[in-house]
Amino acid sequence: MDDSELWMMVGASTAFGVLLSAVLLFWFFRGQRRRLSVPPSMGADGMTSFPVRGISTQSRLIVGGSHNSINPLFAIGPGGIDLRVLRRQHLAFSDIAKIDVRKTLVGQMLVLKHVDGRVYAIRFGNADHIGRVLTLVPAYTVSMTEAATRLRDGAAAPSR
Repeated sequence: MDDSELWMMVGASTAFGVLLSAVLLFWFFRGQRRRLSVPPSMGADGMTSFPVRGISTQSRLIVGGSHNSINPLFAIGPGGIDLRVLRRQHLAFSDIAKIDVRKTLVGQMLVLKHVDGRVYAIRFGNADHIGRVLTLVPAYTVSMTEAATRLRDGAAAPSR
């Protein structure tokens, strides 16, 4: 085998790898779009599940954190918030110190600051879902930033 045949094989395998990666990325993002297009649903336990892009956590220490964008869960109900990052967790509304809303490149993010210092960042596909989530949070138990209050009031205004 001479050098030209070797380079042809390297080029062909590289082209095949790039094509396979493109197909896998297309398949993954198509599934993400389908998952985000699902409307919020009410469960039998009274929890409303919302489609999210991903959930991230950060502990009090800078080095601790985790991320879930493959199978995230975010549900809110009268008793608090259920979410899944690495394992399923339940946050009571009394455990949340502050709620904030931040803009990202691909949408908006709901930031929950826990009383013990942990931070949960939930990335939604659109701001309408964040507004609906904020209307389900009891305003007297959790403090919200100005941006979160504005978004909550904007979501609640059309229903009046």
